[in-house]
Amino acid sequence: KSYKDLNDGKYRITSKIGTTGEMVAKKLIAKAQYHGFDNEQEAVMDVVNGKADAFIYDAPYNVVAVNKAGAGKLVFLEEPFTYEPLSFGLKKGDYDSLNWINNYLHQIKQDGTYDRIHAKWFKKTDWLKEME
Repeated sequence: KSYKDLNDGKYRITSKIGTTGEMVAKKLIAKAQYHGFDNEQEAVMDVVNGKADAFIYDAPYNVVAVNKAGAGKLVFLEEPFTYEPLSFGLKKGDYDSLNWINNYLHQIKQDGTYDRIHAKWFKKTDWLKEME
């Protein structure tokens, strides 16, 4: 039900090595056994094949993994337990682009567009059919 339920030595957690998934697994679920992989797919398949209990990674990847690789064997905990700021890289001094991005983000948050986009890509999975 929660990532906290996995904080026990009887559980085995996977993630991709060198990611925030690895860092938070080792920090917030430190009592669980941890095994890192060089890529996401191997880590997910460890869970699918019953060798691990959970895969810790970013929500967008997990939505796809549950529906594509999971073969009905995985569940997705929708409630994130970490929040990571995202950013845009811009050329130093490009204040026009910075202003445009900031205004756009403010506008879509205020008018509900952000919530609709988030629901489409993270709460619903209809779009996965287009990937087949």
